[in-house]
Amino acid sequence: MESTGVYWIPLYDVLEKHGIRPCLVDARGMKNVPGLMLMVLRLFSEVGRDMSRWKTAGHFVSWLALCPDNDITGGRVAWRGMRRVHNRAGELFRMAAYSLHHDRSPFGDYLRRMKSKLGPPGATTATAHKIAIIFYTMVKKQVEYDATLWAERDAQREKRFEAKIKRQAQQLGYKLVPIEEKPAA
Repeated sequence: MESTGVYWIPLYDVLEKHGIRPCLVDARGMKNVPGLMLMVLRLFSEVGRDMSRWKTAGHFVSWLALCPDNDITGGRVAWRGMRRVHNRAGELFRMAAYSLHHDRSPFGDYLRRMKSKLGPPGATTATAHKIAIIFYTMVKKQVEYDATLWAERDAQREKRFEAKIKRQAQQLGYKLVPIEEKPAA
């Protein structure tokens, strides 16, 4: 049940007295995850609150069919593609990812970056994969969503990208020099 007020306390006590173990979910915390704003309760109705069915986030994402399905035979990849499983919860995560195309969050940036690499369907699935892992972690470990982690990771990605460009320029015999900004007159 959604714990947005105190009206649920008597109901909680009655359910607990009859041997039913209710789980309280703070939907406000889940709504902070980009893309999940309106889908939180539908996700919980599909997935449930008990994450012990899946040992790891990888198992959860595999159950959602948000991971690649590579047929490997003899050490060689014979076929690459997506799993052909229809999972309503997986579809909800895909819808959440698809809604981030014009979003100015790190998830929106990730989706647009992946679209240039993987194409629209692959990018949507990759972003849904990332959102599902965050959902699993928040529910399993009872932690809040922290958007500052994504800012740190974006800064690290920018540093790696800059180092890569400098290394490539050095291999070609060039030296990169940052542009000095002139003070406005």
